[in-house]
Amino acid sequence: MPRVTVIIATYNWSEVLPYSVGSVARQTFRDFELLVVGDACTDDSAEVMAQLIAEHQGVDIRWINCAETAGSQYGPNNEGLRQARGEYIAYLGHDDLWLPHHLEVLVAALEAGNDVAHTIVAWVNPQGQAIQPHPISVCMAPSSSMHRAEVAKKLNGWRPFQEIELPVDRDFFARARGAGFRFSLVPRLSVVKFPASWRRNAYKIRGCREQALWFERIGNEPDFEAVELCKMLHVSTDAQHRPPIRLWLETTGLIGRKARSQVQYQVRRLRFGTKGAKTEAMREFKGLSRKP
Repeated sequence: MPRVTVIIATYNWSEVLPYSVGSVARQTFRDFELLVVGDACTDDSAEVMAQLIAEHQGVDIRWINCAETAGSQYGPNNEGLRQARGEYIAYLGHDDLWLPHHLEVLVAALEAGNDVAHTIVAWVNPQGQAIQPHPISVCMAPSSSMHRAEVAKKLNGWRPFQEIELPVDRDFFARARGAGFRFSLVPRLSVVKFPASWRRNAYKIRGCREQALWFERIGNEPDFEAVELCKMLHVSTDAQHRPPIRLWLETTGLIGRKARSQVQYQVRRLRFGTKGAKTEAMREFKGLSRKP
């Protein structure tokens, strides 16, 4: 039985899979299985995954395509949890990347007695700059996190976005904290994240240029972690001398776009209520249709 189960939730964006899967295959910690779970994908993701499984024959990879679309990562994540064999669970966004030490440092954190652990994330804005827009201690992207399998069992998995007001990832980890599970921040940069919520029509454009560039850098630059941490620190230092809202909009490239998303959210709050409203607004921003 593998020590860790890695779950990649994906939907109709096969172009990025070689890079996310490739970053998992590079891990220094090897006792894992990788479940790539499609949210009822209708593109060529199955064919791409067949090629990747053949390419990485030394890695335990399974492709699973859900029968129905959930419209959010909660569906594929729950299917992955149902089929997981690992003691520990890690998640990776299909358009995100891990540094090679990611699983190794998180497994060590859980073996030290923690229930949930997460690392530092480099959030890449549309201008190609890695930033840290949130306080590190509370910033828990799924791609940076690992938890014991029993955590998900006690929480009954991830909840549908239509039933909650928070994004599904924030809801999951908030419930874990509320249940008394022990959290730990590992002070290592191990994730490069390309937020689709910062990139209009990302699911229509289906690009992979950013992932290809950063994947190559991670593989070829021995000091990648230190260099990017220094750059992120520089941005944080600069932020001390500039209005925080202005800096956020500039560094994320969301001037105008962020405002429009918030307007969409408020309209949906009035029309549909708050539950699921923000997720629906983000789906439209990313180029996805509204979930019935």
